[in-house]
Amino acid sequence: MPKQQIKWLGWLGAMFLLLVVTGCGGSDKKEGTIELQATQDGYQAKLEIKPGIAGVNTYTVTITNDKAQTTAGQGAVLHFEMPNMDTHGKSEKELKKQKEANWQESGPHIMMPGEWQSMLEWKDDQGQVHTFLYNYEIKE
Repeated sequence: MPKQQIKWLGWLGAMFLLLVVTGCGGSDKKEGTIELQATQDGYQAKLEIKPGIAGVNTYTVTITNDKAQTTAGQGAVLHFEMPNMDTHGKSEKELKKQKEANWQESGPHIMMPGEWQSMLEWKDDQGQVHTFLYNYEIKE
């Protein structure tokens, strides 16, 4: 084999190895919006976690009544925990009412990949508290 072909194959091999080692510039984080629903006392609560990663996410809650009408209520608090980790990762976030009758807030309350559980405490227009439970997994 001529020296020039050997040199060319060497460069080609080095470039291939470099691309494999660097992962072609890809990210380690698995992103994807998480959409969950729970029903309690005639209300349905949709929870959206975006971008659905360990770290900062935006949490949006939409409540509908038994007539499928959106209802805002008086307040919403979202609690976070890792069920298999005792008290590790426990936190809570008071959500803020949005114009569209949604509740929303952002924060780093999902701190690591794994199995998570969130509990929404939502207060309706009469002041009665309704509890919704969500289980989900955050991937590495």
